[in-house]
Amino acid sequence: MGTYKQRIINRIENIRNKKVFITEDFLDIASHETCKKTLNRLVNSGNLIRIINGIYDKPNSNSTPHDIALAISKKFNWKIIPTGKTALYELGIIDKIDKYTYICDGRYAKYKIHDKIIEFKAKTNKRIFRLSYKTLLIIEALKEIGQQNIDERIEKRINSLLSKEEKIKLKLEARIASSWIYNKINKITE
Repeated sequence: MGTYKQRIINRIENIRNKKVFITEDFLDIASHETCKKTLNRLVNSGNLIRIINGIYDKPNSNSTPHDIALAISKKFNWKIIPTGKTALYELGIIDKIDKYTYICDGRYAKYKIHDKIIEFKAKTNKRIFRLSYKTLLIIEALKEIGQQNIDERIEKRINSLLSKEEKIKLKLEARIASSWIYNKINKITE
């Protein structure tokens, strides 16, 4: 089996698709305190980078602010959805942003990580988090663009990101959105 430290290192090395880790990712290996101390030692030896307290990154992993936001949401057990320009960025409608903004079912929080800002805005209507991630992402993107500014290019871009099943689900779930968004989603999913 190996030591706790070696087991944690092995997990970090063997997980290819995950770049950012939280202390709780290793609780099946050791206690919270042991994991915390082990991760701190890995930071001190240069094997990990501490992004913020309790959140770690592999050196040279090219983690995105979105990866970090997902780790923060996991640490605090929040549901998050990109909003504003972040939603447009996640859908590939725009290609650069400096501030990553999310609505969440937790508390307001703002982090400056390297040269980027990650901001979480508490949403009081927790009912919306029952919808799928993709539906909420598209609704938030459409709100950001605005009714008058949605052109054929944007409609085609969003349509191209959806499978047949996702289009059906989007149309069903979008019924809670304002009428102009619902009508636009019906057009996009044709």
